[in-house]
Amino acid sequence: MHDDSRTQFADFPATARFRPIACLGSGSIGVVYRVHDLESETDVALKTVRVPAPDRLYSLKQEFRALAGIVHPNLIELYELFVAGESCFFTMELVDGIGFAEAVAAGLRDGGKGLEVAALSVLCQHVRQVVAGLSAVHEAGKLHRDVKPSNIMVTTGGRIVVLDFGLATALHLTGELDGFGGSPAYMAPEQAWGRPLTPAADWYALGVVLYEALTGELPFTGSPARIIRDKARPPLRSARALRPDIPAALDELITALLHSDPMQRPGAAQILECLAECDGGRAPSPPPAQSPESSPFVGRENEMACLAELFAAVRAGAAPVVAHVVGPSGIGKTALAQRFIDGVGGEALVLRGRCRPQESVPYNALDAVVDALSRHLLSLSDDEVARLGRLHPAELAQLFPVLRRVALFSAQPPPEAEPHEIRRRGVAALRELLRGLGKTRPVIVWVDDVQWSDIDSALLLLDLLRGAEAPRMLLLLSYRSEAEVPFLRAWEEHSEDLRQLRSEVVQLAALSPAESLMLAGRLRGDAQGAQRIAAEAAGSPFLLCELARLSAAPSAPRADEHAPASALADVVSRRLQPLAPAARRLLEVVAVAARPIERELALRVAHLGAPGRPVVARLADSCLLRSAVINESVQIEPYHDRIGEALLASLPADQLRRCHGELADEFERLSSPEPEALLRHCLGAGRPERAALWGERAADRAAEALAFRRAAELYGQVLELQPEHRGRPALLAKHAEALANAGHTAGAAAQFEAAAQAFEACGAEKPRVLDLRRRAGEHYLRSGHVPAGTAAMRAVLDAVGVSYPRSPGKALLWALALRARLAWRGLKFHPRTPDEIPPELRLRLDTCWGTCSSFAMIDQVAAEVVAMRHLLDALNAGDALHIARGLAIEIPKTQQIGGRFLRQRAERLVRLLERLTTENGGPYEHAMFHASLAGSAFEDGKWSAAWAHADQSTVILRQHCRGVAWETVTFEGFALSALAQMGELREVGRRLPLLVSDAEERGDLYAQLCFKASFPNLVYLAEDRPDYARRVADEAIGRWPSSGAFDIEHYFHLIAGMHLDLYAGGWGAWRRINEVWPKLQRALLLAMESPRVELRNMRARAALAAASTGAGATAGGMDRRWTVPRLLRLAARDAARIARDTGIASASPFSKLLLAGVAHAEGRPTQAADAYAEAACACASADMNLYAAAARYREGELRGGDTGQRLRSESEDWMRAQGIQNPAAMARVWCPVDSLELDPKRRRA
Repeated sequence: MHDDSRTQFADFPATARFRPIACLGSGSIGVVYRVHDLESETDVALKTVRVPAPDRLYSLKQEFRALAGIVHPNLIELYELFVAGESCFFTMELVDGIGFAEAVAAGLRDGGKGLEVAALSVLCQHVRQVVAGLSAVHEAGKLHRDVKPSNIMVTTGGRIVVLDFGLATALHLTGELDGFGGSPAYMAPEQAWGRPLTPAADWYALGVVLYEALTGELPFTGSPARIIRDKARPPLRSARALRPDIPAALDELITALLHSDPMQRPGAAQILECLAECDGGRAPSPPPAQSPESSPFVGRENEMACLAELFAAVRAGAAPVVAHVVGPSGIGKTALAQRFIDGVGGEALVLRGRCRPQESVPYNALDAVVDALSRHLLSLSDDEVARLGRLHPAELAQLFPVLRRVALFSAQPPPEAEPHEIRRRGVAALRELLRGLGKTRPVIVWVDDVQWSDIDSALLLLDLLRGAEAPRMLLLLSYRSEAEVPFLRAWEEHSEDLRQLRSEVVQLAALSPAESLMLAGRLRGDAQGAQRIAAEAAGSPFLLCELARLSAAPSAPRADEHAPASALADVVSRRLQPLAPAARRLLEVVAVAARPIERELALRVAHLGAPGRPVVARLADSCLLRSAVINESVQIEPYHDRIGEALLASLPADQLRRCHGELADEFERLSSPEPEALLRHCLGAGRPERAALWGERAADRAAEALAFRRAAELYGQVLELQPEHRGRPALLAKHAEALANAGHTAGAAAQFEAAAQAFEACGAEKPRVLDLRRRAGEHYLRSGHVPAGTAAMRAVLDAVGVSYPRSPGKALLWALALRARLAWRGLKFHPRTPDEIPPELRLRLDTCWGTCSSFAMIDQVAAEVVAMRHLLDALNAGDALHIARGLAIEIPKTQQIGGRFLRQRAERLVRLLERLTTENGGPYEHAMFHASLAGSAFEDGKWSAAWAHADQSTVILRQHCRGVAWETVTFEGFALSALAQMGELREVGRRLPLLVSDAEERGDLYAQLCFKASFPNLVYLAEDRPDYARRVADEAIGRWPSSGAFDIEHYFHLIAGMHLDLYAGGWGAWRRINEVWPKLQRALLLAMESPRVELRNMRARAALAAASTGAGATAGGMDRRWTVPRLLRLAARDAARIARDTGIASASPFSKLLLAGVAHAEGRPTQAADAYAEAACACASADMNLYAAAARYREGELRGGDTGQRLRSESEDWMRAQGIQNPAAMARVWCPVDSLELDPKRRRA
């Protein structure tokens, strides 16, 4: 390269695709080259920056984004943006022509002959094109902000092209610009003064351009400061004062454009009318084609007011609000939402997404929303992003990889945890991020065309809205009313716990006749034509617009020849008929793509190449195509989905198949192919093997993004496509995993079983096959298929030589015998490394441990048998890790049985477990160590310790372990139950919704019972929703299969049911506990210290509630021998027995509270008040604050006067601080003797 070439191309970016030809122009920041595109074999213009400073790179990208989505003949057309490291440039249309000033100067020179008519006509024609181009910019919601002669080119054919959008900005952001940009001589005064801008700012600059073109002078001269100051008034001399031959109308237009008040300047329509008058009465140019966002909007006042009210609620509060915009296709849902968004302006951060019928990306309702979020985050500094929230960025990036463009998310190592745990953290991170953004201004998340959304998106959005940390945002969902919407079905099924959120449905109906006529009048100039299309459209805005465009087309029939369209599809088809073959072919490609497609790729598939770019512009101008910048490239799609539907319906099958094939070929050539798109196009092209390949990749990607339902669907589709594929065993296992994560536990169990059979047939190793069979059994049990699950587990145990008891009686005998053997053997062992242990014994240990948790869900005694066998085998093998695991289960069980000897033994076991964990344990063993301490503390009634250790255990399990669903659920349940016993119901309520939704999504019936019944169910009573609390508990146990035994799940339901019955008062609790008492005895629960204390406490409270109500007929069918005295004697006897179980920390407070209730019921108010006071102190000392508050409440009732009022107020205040809405009813749960019931006078009142 010669020296002059090196100088000329010094700033040219390093690129193999573009060869520089000449430098077309440069400024202090940017430079434009003429280059040859080696890929398309055409010459284009390339713009880059001289110095790659961050602010300049950002400005260059913003210039591209400002215009790339706007296609208009009078605007420079931008092609592609390239960003790689510090290299940044974009390509655009190469315009051969001259500047505006040069083009009009010759004819306008004043040679003493006056202004020539021809020259004036040329000027008017040029300015009309400038107005058309700027109008397209304004209609897209943008401003140019730098209109001047050098930014307007005139081609040899007389086409005007507006250039240089480096200062362009969105209309709603003009109030946020720092300083001012532009040329002082041309800019509007409000732009110079830093005030919010409107399109009038660009019209002011056009006025300066006109003034200069006609007079040869600028209206204001001097230094920049003086020019800006002088613009507060009109120019000293009008254009006509300098040149008298200027038409008066044109002079008045220029003067009006230069008005210092933007409200007084004319708009596009007035400018065009004046130019037509000056050009010899030539008809004004038709208004530019309107984009979807700027089409005429009429009516909908009530709907707009409703949306404004919802936004005001978000702005004034701290909670999210949901708005559903619903109506038939073409009724204006998108237009209404866009109009509302435009009205909000910069008051909110708007994140918009749109669903498409053939788009199968994970979380398709949120994909574009998070794209928009990433763009916003990229506009912030790293510190600003970090301040929004640092919670789990790696997990959120796994859900939405596009966020890795942001530094905070790209710098994180991949997370190691259960898929559901990664998803939970990712949702928490997104919630925190949106919450942080919502602190400065409200956030609006708008998802359009939700009828095409997926269930994964619905569940994720619902999780975003749950809990006290939900972001301050308006969630705007717009969708067709006539569509069957899986998203909404899932939304309704899983959103009952969100009833407290404000949610409104904005139903759109047809426009009224008057509104239709108004819209038609704006689209059609003649009244007769407007009336005709308004009547024919029947209130559908889209149909009305299509009819208007059809009638305005050059080939449209005359009014007297026009036949009414039978349907919207007919109108769309008529609009497509006159298209040229090239235009129709491009539209067909875009329709078959069924999603935004890169413009250059679509042109290649349509066999048009780079020369076909004007076809894109013409289709966009006809409102058949729309453009947008997505991921830094110009992408195109049908203007409306009904246009795409009409094109697809008209395509012959062979042509459709060929188009799918050509699209598949082009997509496969991309550096980063989209597997979901390739799956669809390979299927459409009749290529099942390629479809299966891309389908599996798409499924893997969905699984990696934790879009479990989509992954399961795709794996299933691939299995159908290739039933004999050699990788089928692994594919079956992946399908089973996806089904399990998606909550289809029964289907997952069947696929795990099928995978085990497939691997076995292939000669796979025994551990792999047994693990798959164990997982099949586990998921059968989780889904309630107990016989199939038990059979699978027995088969797994049989395979490793472990017998399983076939009856409850035999299980009990085996458990006792194994416990005796353990006591006789002792805990001494000779430690060995895993390599020293025979493989068969290692497999047996792993299998026994894996099946323990599954059996624990259905049969505690059988689980104990397997656990004892595991511990004995581990001791004999000398496997320290398995010994530690076995001890972690044995310790709480020893505590549960109780007694001094066993408690001392448990203490020794804890010391051994701690040593083994410290010396040999990994994260799982440390988690199980804390779990063991939590279980022991829970059995001892030491609630604070139980909560702390259970919480620590679940943190370790969630963050560092995989395959631990049962452990996590169990010890999360311990943590919540301990918190509830402590009275921390607000904290339980904060945690519970996400745990319940996760259990439902996974189809885990055991987890649902843990969280919907037992002590966590108290949260719903705190909200004073007893009917809901009863329903969720009953539904949970109703789905659990009945084996005839009283298992742990029935125990959970009993606790919740007793609380509900006591909350309501009366005989319900007494009937319930008496009915199940024989089952409790057969289950040996009364032989174990910890459950015995809890069950006797529940029975005594039930007796007090029944006694408080009264005996006789009110017993509701109970044995009439249960008189009040007898009930009270039983309560006192149970209280005394509870007091004897001194190893339980909660036993003494329980006993004192029950005895206070007996004194209360027997009519000894002074003694009862003193007893309640003593019980309250005992409960508080034992961290049982809710019990203590109930005792103070009853004490206050009995003492009366100021003291009594103070005690009750303190109790009520404490309960309300915990979110308890009805303190009187909650007090009845723990202290069932109600003074109102015992006082005959007050009862009659």
